[in-house]
Amino acid sequence: MYFQKVKNFITKPVESFRNEANVPLNEAFKYLLILGLFNTVMGIIVYVISIYLVSLQMFVGASQALTIISIGYLFFQSYVGIVSGAVLGGAFLHLFAWLLGARQGIKQTLKSVIYANTPSYVLGWVPGIIFITFIWTFVLNIVGLMNLQKMSTGRAILAVILPILIALIIIIMIIGSVLFALDVFNPTTFISTG
Repeated sequence: MYFQKVKNFITKPVESFRNEANVPLNEAFKYLLILGLFNTVMGIIVYVISIYLVSLQMFVGASQALTIISIGYLFFQSYVGIVSGAVLGGAFLHLFAWLLGARQGIKQTLKSVIYANTPSYVLGWVPGIIFITFIWTFVLNIVGLMNLQKMSTGRAILAVILPILIALIIIIMIIGSVLFALDVFNPTTFISTG
């Protein structure tokens, strides 16, 4: 059942979002939990293999580099991050969607975010294609809002772009504040007097 749903969200997103309009949120949440688990497990496998290969090159024992505790912590952190990221990201997106006219309720936005992240859940662990999954997820978020929140294309695009822009501005401000606190912008910081 989930394999077909994954395939449909990647290949027939408009039809798939329309089919999910009346499906309860708990079904979308089950989808999130299953695909989030898949993404987490595959990501850890890639991580373990890469650490093992690096440790062989550095002549460090793989058993020292990979402990059960670190893998367990990584699993917990990754899985909780995926699930909470979808819920919190969906709530944040809903704020902007609501400001731009979405009136179908937060549940529809949460479903939109969960299903729009399908490419990231399925392929986000594959090294080298993260940018492609990001773009496809971005597009699916717009399609999801258009179909589940009945938003126009322009409003859906704005609803998805605005939170990203605000997050980037906040990150730039934090980095700028740190650099300013470290006195990086003062030319005399780097001039040697002796």
